[in-house]
Amino acid sequence: VPPTSSSDTQSLGDLMDDAAAAFDDGYTRAVFSPIPQVKDIALINNPMLTGITMVDALAPIGRGQNMLFVGHDIDDMRRYSIDFLSKQLATSPDVKCVYAAIDDADKVSDLLEAEGIADSVQIVAPESSADDVDEMSIAAEAVATASTACALAETHALRDGAHTIVVVDTVDW
Repeated sequence: VPPTSSSDTQSLGDLMDDAAAAFDDGYTRAVFSPIPQVKDIALINNPMLTGITMVDALAPIGRGQNMLFVGHDIDDMRRYSIDFLSKQLATSPDVKCVYAAIDDADKVSDLLEAEGIADSVQIVAPESSADDVDEMSIAAEAVATASTACALAETHALRDGAHTIVVVDTVDW
């Protein structure tokens, strides 16, 4: 998967816009790369502020840590995720953000535009819509989309030494 700056990528790593080709420097990373061993991972000692005081105080997120947010309202969860990305980009402009928009990439893109961070967030979207494929294919493509987003973020981290954030939007089907 070629890493790009702020462009749209399909679930199998194909670039979706012509501008993205300018960021393709030939560096690739397998979508399903081996998971690093615990001994190879640095200690988590730098906070990533979410902008929501309750979360930052009660369940702080550290750089290098995974966090799962579960909620009933997908729109609220998307707004929270985009607020988090906005806060990180405001405090750490060098952080790389990748958004796996599995369910509704156009709506996510519009929300990122409205927040003013669309140029700083790379969107990974499925190649097909729910209208033209069966349920199992949708599930497989959801996994591929999330994995591609993680591979892109790992590439930014390993190649550039950048801090990265991956948001995987809903994976229900």
